[in-house]
Amino acid sequence: MSTEEWKHLAVSVSKAPPAEIDILRERGTDVRIARTRTAENRSVIVKCWNRKGPRGFIRRLTRTNIGRREFEALRRLWRTGTPCPEPLAYVHLSGTDARHTEALVSGDLGECSDSTEVYKNLFATDPQATAEFEQELIRSTMSMVRQGLLDTDHRLPNYVVPPGGTPMRIDFELCRPVTFPFLHPDQLGVMLGTFLGSMVFAVQPDVSRAEAVAKKLFNELTPSPRVVRTAQKTLDDMMKRQAEEIGIQSELDLEKFR
Repeated sequence: MSTEEWKHLAVSVSKAPPAEIDILRERGTDVRIARTRTAENRSVIVKCWNRKGPRGFIRRLTRTNIGRREFEALRRLWRTGTPCPEPLAYVHLSGTDARHTEALVSGDLGECSDSTEVYKNLFATDPQATAEFEQELIRSTMSMVRQGLLDTDHRLPNYVVPPGGTPMRIDFELCRPVTFPFLHPDQLGVMLGTFLGSMVFAVQPDVSRAEAVAKKLFNELTPSPRVVRTAQKTLDDMMKRQAEEIGIQSELDLEKFR
């Protein structure tokens, strides 16, 4: 399909009444994610954002807007064979009567399962499958770092599990593309700490699996001391908030894996 055809499809999704389209998620007039079909009857996902005004214009002009960043992240990962939705098009919806200002079109993964629930079930029933699942998460994380994609919202709930069973990373709204990841130690540290914290949440009170993931990840990544310190602080802050809010206390010492 041409850019204009993708744009027409995105506009139709943006304008469609809720009852006439398969909406997966919607936040007022700000965000809409919907499943639809192309003229060739291919099922796709259209994700629309509403970013009007001078700030939105400047972000689009500098190519730092949410839709463009997510499209770029998907393109980089798709090129390397990292499991993720296929990036099909990014379109700016200016000059239309759409309710949104930009849209991303990606391949439909089908009916997916919640990654955290899948991981918990594997953890309780199948040690070998658990290790394989964890290795896929590590491989995906390593691919992001190697492709210069630093995401401070990199966590287990931002994966889904399609019918094939391989976890796939979605939602790259906060992902920032950089040329040299290790020149951004604080952002990389927050990314790793957030990811490992989400693993602790999934397996606690037994954090041995999260420890195993941290060890393998750090062995491959060999992060600097500053990255480890930032990751530890991020993880500790997550654990502290959990203890204050629901009374569950967990710990994971990342320094011993450095």
